[in-house]
Amino acid sequence: MKKGFILTAIATVLFVLLINVAFQYSKSSSAYSQRVSEMIVSEKVGYIFDDITEDITNITGLSITQQGYNLIFTDSFPGNGISDRLAYYEDFMRSYYLTPELEVTFLNPADQNISLNTLSSTITVEPFNMTYRYTDFAKTDLFIQIPYSQSAAINFIWYNMSVTTGNFTDLSKIKWDPKPKHCDLGDPGCIKVYIRVNDSINQEYISTTDFDAFDPAGNPGGHLNIDFSNESCKMEIWLGHYSGEDYLMNLRIFGCQVRSEMGFTFNSTNFWLDFPTKLKVRDLNYNTSKKDQINIIVTKLLK
Repeated sequence: MKKGFILTAIATVLFVLLINVAFQYSKSSSAYSQRVSEMIVSEKVGYIFDDITEDITNITGLSITQQGYNLIFTDSFPGNGISDRLAYYEDFMRSYYLTPELEVTFLNPADQNISLNTLSSTITVEPFNMTYRYTDFAKTDLFIQIPYSQSAAINFIWYNMSVTTGNFTDLSKIKWDPKPKHCDLGDPGCIKVYIRVNDSINQEYISTTDFDAFDPAGNPGGHLNIDFSNESCKMEIWLGHYSGEDYLMNLRIFGCQVRSEMGFTFNSTNFWLDFPTKLKVRDLNYNTSKKDQINIIVTKLLK
């Protein structure tokens, strides 16, 4: 009797242990499955974030390449419906691209919701705080600025542009008026710039100058006015001080179709781009999200 009781007790204990082991295994297996699911969802959210960022970069029509110390902006003017295409893309994305469990929001720097067609048109090159911006994505102008305290970070600027809708009226009459104020390279605010403009029959205007981007007296900077035989196409370039502001370049385009490539040679390879609009992608089922500034895609080349 005593022996039977002991065997029963041992069997009961073993059974309880077996149930406990099975329960712990079930919990562990469930937790593992949960972690795997969360990892898959996190990867999916990250993929959607990167995919939308790439699409937005393509729509803006701006390609940026880094090659060692050089940062090159390949652009086109005017914008030819970029704001409309951003609005169409947002509608397509919400109506067809996103599955029901995914939520996408675009945010300004204050984390307020915005529509995609109000995307910021300013790109900042850090840590120099140099801005490359348009008034908006109609792209009828371009403003490039850098603080005086950071101007020594730029060793050289070159700008190649091709105008496909007009021919120069008279190549010999393209002149600076006024001329950029001469300065000595190495002095604060003194920058060397090379400008080449080709018209639609491949006539070429070239100007190389050292200009002072920061005139303490506020004298007007250099002004280059370019006339074309097609009178609806006009273009002007300012270097330095203009209308109360200091510019590395102030470009105005009226009725011209322009392909543009601008390069900056910095004194360091340690620079990056900052684009103030934020993107947030969230999976509603798992409440997993990624929120970050939209990173303009930069192609990096070995030099």
